[in-house]
Amino acid sequence: MRGKSVLSKGESARLASLNSYHILDTLPEKQYDSIVRLAAYICKKPISAITFIDAESQFIKSHTGMEGGKLSCKDSICQFTILDDQILEINDTLLDARTSELAWVLVKPNIRFYAGAPLINAEGFRLGSLCVMDVIPGNLDEQQRDALAILAQEVISHLETRRKNFTMNDLLNKYEEISTMFNSSAELHCILDRDGNIFIINDIVENLLGYPVEEALGHPISEFFLEEDIKTMIPILEKGLSTGKKYFELEGRIKLKGGGTKWMGWSVAVKNDKWYANGRDISDQKKMVEELEQLSLVANKVNNGIIISDSNNHVIWINEASEAITGYNLSDLKGHKLGDKLKGEKTDVNVIKQAREYTRNKQSFSVDLLAYRKDGTPIWLSILNSVILDADGNIDKEVEVIIDITSRKKAEQELETLSLVASKSSSGVAIRDGKGRVTWVNEALENILGYTLSELEGKLLGEVVVGEDTDKSMLDIATKAIENKRAYSIDLLVYKKDKSPIWLHASTTPILNKDGEIERQVEIINDISERKLAEQELVKTREEALQLSKAKETFLSVMSHEIRTPLNAVIGMSNILMDDNPTESQLENLKILGFSAQNLLKLINDILDFTKIETGNMVLESVNVNLKDLVSQTLNSLQFKTAQRGVVLKSEIDHRIPAQVKGDNTRLYQILINLLGNSVKFTEKGEVKLKLDLIDENKTSVKVRFEISDTGIGIPADKIDYIFDSYTQASSDISRKYGGTGLGLSITKRLLKLYNSEIFVKSKIGKGSIFSFTIDFKRSQHPATQMANKTPVAQLAASVLVVDDNEINRLLASKVLTKWGVEVDFAENGKIALDKVQQTSYDLILMDVHMPVMDGIEATKAIRNLGSEYYQSLPIIALTASVFAMELDMIEECGMNDYVMKPFVPNDLYQKISTFLRVKP
Repeated sequence: MRGKSVLSKGESARLASLNSYHILDTLPEKQYDSIVRLAAYICKKPISAITFIDAESQFIKSHTGMEGGKLSCKDSICQFTILDDQILEINDTLLDARTSELAWVLVKPNIRFYAGAPLINAEGFRLGSLCVMDVIPGNLDEQQRDALAILAQEVISHLETRRKNFTMNDLLNKYEEISTMFNSSAELHCILDRDGNIFIINDIVENLLGYPVEEALGHPISEFFLEEDIKTMIPILEKGLSTGKKYFELEGRIKLKGGGTKWMGWSVAVKNDKWYANGRDISDQKKMVEELEQLSLVANKVNNGIIISDSNNHVIWINEASEAITGYNLSDLKGHKLGDKLKGEKTDVNVIKQAREYTRNKQSFSVDLLAYRKDGTPIWLSILNSVILDADGNIDKEVEVIIDITSRKKAEQELETLSLVASKSSSGVAIRDGKGRVTWVNEALENILGYTLSELEGKLLGEVVVGEDTDKSMLDIATKAIENKRAYSIDLLVYKKDKSPIWLHASTTPILNKDGEIERQVEIINDISERKLAEQELVKTREEALQLSKAKETFLSVMSHEIRTPLNAVIGMSNILMDDNPTESQLENLKILGFSAQNLLKLINDILDFTKIETGNMVLESVNVNLKDLVSQTLNSLQFKTAQRGVVLKSEIDHRIPAQVKGDNTRLYQILINLLGNSVKFTEKGEVKLKLDLIDENKTSVKVRFEISDTGIGIPADKIDYIFDSYTQASSDISRKYGGTGLGLSITKRLLKLYNSEIFVKSKIGKGSIFSFTIDFKRSQHPATQMANKTPVAQLAASVLVVDDNEINRLLASKVLTKWGVEVDFAENGKIALDKVQQTSYDLILMDVHMPVMDGIEATKAIRNLGSEYYQSLPIIALTASVFAMELDMIEECGMNDYVMKPFVPNDLYQKISTFLRVKP
């Protein structure tokens, strides 16, 4: 420990606190000596001391039994006392590693026992110690330790008293200094109470104003001001105080005791309900300013620039307006010739030469000059020069008045240009006064309207050209715009002089004068009759296109119903017959029947899906999709097509692809089945392979690349760009040989566009083809449990009304429903269904949409309007062959609970109705 610094972080703050007591290097003091003797007496030790430790030394303030003075900090035992807030007790210094090598231990006074209480002030700083020592080892009992701590606090009490005394003395000294300065100041200083009464004022008041101090004290300061100046100052003070202002600069005249007044400038501050005011004599300054103001009023307050030059044409003074006009200040121009500073690239130097010639001849002159500001901006100046001669008739000074006429010159040029343009323009131009009355029109407007200037002058243009079909509301818009001094543009049907209608586009701009009032209006008018006719034709064409699109959608919706209705019967009856244990030969025939019906249904679906995409009715779902299951199901559905060929179906799925993603399972299946079906169709032998690769992934999305490759006939290079066109195939014999609508690839491409994806093709004739695309799926946050598609076995306890105008469809529904234990009743149209519902209670209604007499939509609305709770809650499920958004919206709006597509799959129908019905116990 010897030789090492024990000063810790914050030592500078501790030393500052120690120095604030002014205790170091001071003479002995009685109160500290008494504490030292008492400590030695109580602790029964021969040596006691009060020590303070600064950065380098230990100062012994008071002691008994030893010598005083200073000791190096590193040799003191007390350095360890100030490391803690507790009493430090060392029973034998020779046995303690901290003290065994210290000078006080090894030589005189040969300290062997030490106990020290740290001197801790109110700020928490340990300043030194009160310690007791012995030349032999020893210890203190608890009472002695308590006494030592109490006496240490007594030392601190004396120190605090000492610091307060020093602070008080400093304050007294400062007060005396301030008081001396206060009374010897050449300025008037006074302190007022909150009501403005003087309770302190310096002695200068007598010399400055003639009032002895005692005559000023206790009086309101307002008594000494002129009343008119008080009235001027009070509003300034009130306004400032209301906004929280605490400092004011004021001027006012003080009444002198001997008569007369004196101008005083005041700096006033408000603090703690007192006013602190400092006043200085500004009478001479006010007089000088008043004279200067009078002298410079014309020169400095006019808008025109004033420049004074000496006899050599060198600038000696400019006013503020000159600097604002030219950008040059006095230091820029002083000593220079004005013309040399203002000339530029396009300045006519001949004008400057002529002006100087006038000056040499002692002649005043006036010229217009294109000059340049300090920043290089061109500016037109009108310069009026006056030559001032001395008593001998020589040139003494030149005074030049410069006026910025840039706006005037620009207006003149613009007016000249506008006049030329307006006269020659093919657009009509009308100039009207502030009230809107015509003052001038160009030839083009006369040709447009058929009216001459003499026929329009002094009239309101709108009143002349309005007619039966003129839109008066547009005129109101124009009127309001002008009232608000705003420009406006309107399209308006008006009438020419010969009463023929004409469409005009009018753009009007109000021109304001310096007072902000409309001085005139400039109006540009164009004949837009042909454009309006084209717009009307375009609107008509658009309406016809919308009607045609709607008619197309309606037609396809009806055709969907008409075609799917018999298909529903064919497919449904084939399913029922296959469930009735047919013979082997019957089973084969039924399979052929079902296969043919499914092919026909696929052709119809292709056409309808294509139309849905074209009309914007196709919207992708976002549900959980298991890509591995989707691939497996797609390949399984194609196995029957490859069973009798030498074609192998394969799949390869990247193991990193998540089990579930968000997508549209039906449309993904449709994409894959179209592409894989095509590959199978055009491959006689070899293999068809579906490959899925993980391209990229993050916390929210998964990017998957799909590749369908085959060893089929291939596609000619010049046909690849056409295979995705509607109703188009690679060659004319493809359709005859392989069949199909030519819509599969077109639908696939458009479905991928809904996924923001693009399909790519590589192919070689006789070698095969590769189709690829990439889809960015959202990750599935809550994977859904996949349910197996099993034939339902639970019997339903329910009574169902089947409403369909097709007898076969009713029979088919009856056969399917009765298998599930459902009691079935029938109605041939919506009108019969409405009557039956009011006579019999049903648990559910299967309602066809397209029927004669009353269709399903009307019937459902009528049932819902019957009023009672039963009719409001009765489940109604639509049977529809249409897949258009228009019809699906109608199904939802009329009050139906759900829908089943025809031809329906029994399992799908069961899933729909079972959610509304009870299962038999």
